[in-house]
Amino acid sequence: MNWSAALLNAGECIEREWIGVSRPHPARLLDGDSRRTRPPFVPDALGVAYCPRCGGSTGPGEYIEATGCGACRNRRHPWDRLLRLGRHHGDLREWVHEIKFQAWDAMGMELGKRLGRCLRDAGVQADAVVPVPASAWRRWRRGIDHSRIIAAGAASVLGLPLARAMKRQGRKPQRAVSPSQRRENIRGAFSVKRMNFLRDCNVVLVDDVTTTRATLTEACRTLQRQAGVGSITCAVLTVAEPGRDGPAQPAADLF
Repeated sequence: MNWSAALLNAGECIEREWIGVSRPHPARLLDGDSRRTRPPFVPDALGVAYCPRCGGSTGPGEYIEATGCGACRNRRHPWDRLLRLGRHHGDLREWVHEIKFQAWDAMGMELGKRLGRCLRDAGVQADAVVPVPASAWRRWRRGIDHSRIIAAGAASVLGLPLARAMKRQGRKPQRAVSPSQRRENIRGAFSVKRMNFLRDCNVVLVDDVTTTRATLTEACRTLQRQAGVGSITCAVLTVAEPGRDGPAQPAADLF
């Protein structure tokens, strides 16, 4: 057993015996184990498993142009690229759920770092990382600012400052309204803080899950209109695709 594995085991023993934490260390879940009873998590391949413009999954042999895939080629987006770790499915869906609704900040930080590596490997150049904010009420109720934790992990890998540049009004959760109403539900919900220093900056906008892209679209447009940012690269942990992710997901999983 190497030193890193020994330290990981020791840390888990301390958490389990002294603090009462029963969850395994996030790195153990993501990297698998030495006996290969759990395979390592592998992020989706950009431009192969999904479209780099809209983040949607692509079929076998589907041709993706610089202008996007067949589903988004004729659509306008306020971002340059949309990168993801994977589909909102399986283990990744469960991990995102636990970050958001059970305040598992260690997993949020670790998945954020993995997202940062994907951004770095894709050659993303930016000046700051901006999380999509939750409302103050939702942060208090859940006990975690999940997007900020994820964004902090990504920022640490990219060596960029974390800019909490936006705030969000309380609205109905996006999961509580139909997909066709989500754009209207989120309209005007974001505003840029007075001291943001993002004018002409290229930013990475980070969120946990996207389904209809309504939240990302509104957040991007707010940054462009109120903060005067330059280019925007969106980065999410998962993209939910109803009809492609297997059985219908619980409403709490979406947004």
